[in-house]
Amino acid sequence: MFPIPSLEVGSRLTEVQAEGLYFCLENRIVYVRETEIMLTVKEFDIFALLIMNPRRVLTYDMIIDLVWHEDLDY
Repeated sequence: MFPIPSLEVGSRLTEVQAEGLYFCLENRIVYVRETEIMLTVKEFDIFALLIMNPRRVLTYDMIIDLVWHEDLDY
């Protein structure tokens, strides 16, 4: 089973669990089949963006803008 993070009473977590995947936004944790997946900060941010928008198509430029918050037009 996936670890249960210790939190203050009444706090809510943004979690996704499906078919062997566990994702917790606030604790920045990802498990696949009970194995923790170590991600860099940006990798986690990209994964979070994608998992929190499951039916939305995101272009490369949108991901760059939303994750890096920079305008990379030259």
